[in-house]
Amino acid sequence: QCPNLQMISFKSNDISSIHPDALQTQMRWLILTDNRIEDIPSTIGRCDKLQKLMLSGNRITSLPGEISNCRHLELVRLASNQLVEPPMDLLKLPRLSWLALSDNPFLKSIIGETTASNSINLKVYEKESVRLDDPEQGVELGRGASGVTRQYKLCAEESNAADDDGDDDDVAVKEYSATITSDGNPQEERKVSMVASSLGCKS
Repeated sequence: QCPNLQMISFKSNDISSIHPDALQTQMRWLILTDNRIEDIPSTIGRCDKLQKLMLSGNRITSLPGEISNCRHLELVRLASNQLVEPPMDLLKLPRLSWLALSDNPFLKSIIGETTASNSINLKVYEKESVRLDDPEQGVELGRGASGVTRQYKLCAEESNAADDDGDDDDVAVKEYSATITSDGNPQEERKVSMVASSLGCKS
């Protein structure tokens, strides 16, 4: 009934279902973060112009196979849902460049084992010469729907790490805007960051 409607956004509205007819071919953005949705209708497959799909903070357990028809999808956020298996069909989409999946059952066992192991070796800063919650002391790196990230510089003498190289460290601190964001649960995103840090991943 809205043939020209291309962007839909209903965040935090206690929506529990999506009517199949609501998913129309002209749709480009579908944002339903922080609701109570359990299932995605198979009619999502006709949204072949869809570029952004943001469904973090729902109760989705699986995706319909028809999602593979959405070949223009570039960004998908499914963090903080109930996915029991990784949505492999999404990885076949040719334009997909961002996929958020943290805080889902299929990942929790992996993240839990890694964060509980002795493989994580993170530096701990004991002094407070720099306030990591003070915007005036940081340099803004980026701002998005989930919050703002700032860069701070910490002096080497504040670290208690045995392998400290003596150089000052640049650190990035993210300030979240809500308890559930477009990236899901901030605590779970923190765990993923810890795992990446323990593996020596650089961003």
